[in-house]
Amino acid sequence: MKHWIKQTICLLVASFVILSAAGCSKTYGDALAANAGTAEPRTEATAQAAATLAPQITASPVQVTESPTPDPGGYRLIGDDELREAVARNEYSSEEQKVMVGSALSLVDRVSYFWGGKSYAAGFDPDWGEPREVTSEGDSTTGQTLPYGLDCSGFICWCGAQLGRGVNWTRENIGEGTWHQWESSVEVDADELLPGDIAFLNAYPGAESNHIGIVVGFLENGEPIIAHCSSTENNIVVSTAGGVFNYFRRLAFLADNVS
Repeated sequence: MKHWIKQTICLLVASFVILSAAGCSKTYGDALAANAGTAEPRTEATAQAAATLAPQITASPVQVTESPTPDPGGYRLIGDDELREAVARNEYSSEEQKVMVGSALSLVDRVSYFWGGKSYAAGFDPDWGEPREVTSEGDSTTGQTLPYGLDCSGFICWCGAQLGRGVNWTRENIGEGTWHQWESSVEVDADELLPGDIAFLNAYPGAESNHIGIVVGFLENGEPIIAHCSSTENNIVVSTAGGVFNYFRRLAFLADNVS
């Protein structure tokens, strides 16, 4: 990740207080628990200390390999300057939105796509990049050994875990799969989108597969840009919606905090 991104993310999360790929199916198999981990409820002291999380993330980027599960086309990757300018324009209605966006940006270009990959680690998970067998069924990579990372819904789940409210709260209020994340959110009109809202490829019920990302800002023309764990790019990237993201929603616990 380029030098300015490291600086920007550090400043973002520090100022933010406390601190995605069609083919993400609604079930992920036994691999969901492989890296679930545990987390203690956040205390006032840890909440204050969490502002220094991003500067401590120093792990090297994982090896990038070709993904066997391509995203639909139509989106455009956002360059460094565009991303920096878009994030600088962000306005937030809650501290939780700030944390979700700052957390998403902290992993851009740093974690590869891994079918069924989940994490509740506080900060950069040391398991990312380590060789691991893909045990979740339903993908062409199943049974292969690849650098461990996240899938699209796992990325959203990890961002929520950075709120520090524990594994059980994160599972209940965000969910580990795209179906649960849809059910844990409410519809948002396009003109009411905020940073921290989530975006889906397909709508439930009816979809057999899906892809999800998180809105991290807007271009000058108002177009949302979305961070997502992409199997095509085999990385966490920021892009326009293109033909990948067609439905926008807000996690219910965030909707409760928006006036």
